Amino acid sequence: MNAIDLSDPMVFAGVFVLSVFIVAFGIELLFGRITGSKRPLRDGLFMLVGMLSQSMLSGVLIGSLAGALAIAIWPESAGSLAFISFWIAFPVIFVVEEFIHYVLHRYAHEWRWLWKIHRTHHSSMDLNVGVVYRYNIFWVLILPQSWIGAFAVYFGQGEAYVTAVLITFCVNILTHTSFRWDLWLREKMPFIKPAWNVMAKVITTPDAHHAHPAYGKTG
Repeated sequence: MNAIDLSDPMVFAGVFVLSVFIVAFGIELLFGRITGSKRPLRDGLFMLVGMLSQSMLSGVLIGSLAGALAIAIWPESAGSLAFISFWIAFPVIFVVEEFIHYVLHRYAHEWRWLWKIHRTHHSSMDLNVGVVYRYNIFWVLILPQSWIGAFAVYFGQGEAYVTAVLITFCVNILTHTSFRWDLWLREKMPFIKPAWNVMAKVITTPDAHHAHPAYGKTG
């Protein structure tokens, strides 16, 4: 049996993401945040389907399509951008990825046909880390992360991409968790309120995200 090669950026990302999720899910399970939800079995099934479909279907499909497309269009360009500094590539990938995701997510709440693909993510009656994997498989196919990742790896910027996507994942875990760590933080450290108010206008904070499990008027 071959050992897991953690030197491969994509392998490392997969192991890291799974490990962080298992720890976060285990903590919520230990404190009754999962079993105490209104529909734990249904939510668990959605979560498992999302996890398996991403790792065994959508991830493989997107990686194969993007790889074939890159080879077809730029057959001699594999690794051609590896000379670019990590400290330049990382913020560029991170900002582009987040901006595309923001636009897609915004229109998913405005365009009815796109909402029908995205609304699975909002159908949970309770917010917990399991909701991170609660989505329609077609939603994953149009997310920018996997497509950008395939091209980034092909052009030699796998480490910059992995760093960006791992930060995004950790933020998702923190904003989807049922623990209101943000309220505790603001209570114990009131001097951070001005900075927090600015941050809330730039990224989605737990305070805003706990309105998450709702279909809304277009459900």
